[in-house]
Formats: sequence, C-alpha cells, structure tokens
Amino acid sequence: MRKYWFTKTFFVLALALLFTANTPAAQAQWERAYSGTINKTLRIKMNLTRNGNTVNGSYVYEKVSKPIVLSGSVNGQQFTLKEYDEKGKNTGTFNGRFISEDTIEGSWSNADASKVFPFSLKAGSLTRQPATTANGIDGRYERLDAKGRIEKESGAELNVRQQEDGMILVEGEAALVVNARTGNVRTGGITATAKPQGNQLTLSEGDGGCQMKIVFGKGSLEVTEDNGQCGGLGVSFLGNYKRTGAPKFR
Repeated sequence: MRKYWFTKTFFVLALALLFTANTPAAQAQWERAYSGTINKTLRIKMNLTRNGNTVNGSYVYEKVSKPIVLSGSVNGQQFTLKEYDEKGKNTGTFNGRFISEDTIEGSWSNADASKVFPFSLKAGSLTRQPATTANGIDGRYERLDAKGRIEKESGAELNVRQQEDGMILVEGEAALVVNARTGNVRTGGITATAKPQGNQLTLSEGDGGCQMKIVFGKGSLEVTEDNGQCGGLGVSFLGNYKRTGAPKFR
C-alpha cells in the first residue's frame, strides 16, 4: 500500500511540474512605465501593458510629447514592438530583451531598417496617460456612408472621452430606418468604459449585452466588431466614422 501511495504521489507531482513549466510566460500580466534613451541622446518615455505574450502601449520623445502607438509580442526574455503613426503606418521597430523585470534594452530601427540605434529603458511608476492616438480621441463621431458622407437616415453616432484614470468612456446611438413612411425605425445604444490597448478599444455592457471593438485613427474611428446585441434587429454600429465636433453626452 505504501509503495502504491508513493508512486501515485510522484505521478501527480510530475504532472504539476510539467504544467507549470509550460504556462508561466503566457499568463503574465502587468503595466509598466519606462524612461530612457534611444542612441543615448534622444530621451523617451514608454508605457507598456502586457497580457500573456501580447504587449501594447505607446511612447513619446520628451521634446515632442506626441504619443506613438506600439504593438508587439514577447517570447521568453525577447520582445518585438512595432510602432505606428496616426494613420496606422508602421514607422519603426523595437527589438529588445528584458535585462531584469524593470530594465529593457535592445535596438530601434526605422521602417526600412536604414537607421538602427540602441535603446535602454528603466521602469518607474505608471503614468495616467492612456495609450491611444497621437492627437487625442475626445469627440463626437458620425458614421459615413459608402461615398464618405455622413449618413442622413440609417446612421450611428459615438461620443468619446478620455477619463483621468486612463479609461475611455463611449456613449452612442444607432438607427435603422426600415420604413420612413410608416415611421418604422429600430434603434440601439451603448454606454460603456474600457481601457485602451494601443489604438484599439473593446467595449462590453456585460454578459449578453452590447459589445464592440473600436480602432482609432486621426480624427476618425472604425467599429470593426459588433456582436449584434446593441439594439433592434439589424441595428449595427459597424463602419467608418468621422470626428465632427466635441462630444455630446446625455
């Protein structure tokens, strides 16, 4: 009996060790704010959020203070971060490694790799600035039709505002005109807050409620995903939007 108990216990421990060995990096989650230099002369600040093997954030040159969106991945101690301008164009790449939990080093290169400079950053306290688009995202956004004009009948509007805690508040309404003559109009709405991941935002009003994904651009946004639960049958927020003014919340 004792021999059987020992064999069984050893087997369970071996399974536990095997599971642990294959899981840690993929489950890591953290937020850090780094500061340091590129090429030992250009001072920058970088905010990063890690979720498993995915890393998103932004960085600024201290003399410019214009956020540049970052998105990439981690593999062990190595990481790659692509940078994007406000139009979503790749403008450079950070290839680096974690020297310690709070220190990262590596090389930065421009889009065509014609310029390559070393970088070195150390973590401090996380700033409150959300990682979003370069010129801010506050505003009232109206959906465009296929010809790039603001929709007049079946349309949608989203009001967006950055909060002091780094969250983003979105409030919006959408309408589907089934029959204008009889007044058959279906409507929907959303009011939700979420934390941005780079220039993207995933919103949810709860289990079974309205859910959508937003990608921000310069003076614009695109709703790329809508779970179909944001209003009446056929009502959707999907589409491209143009910023038309200051946000108007109810």
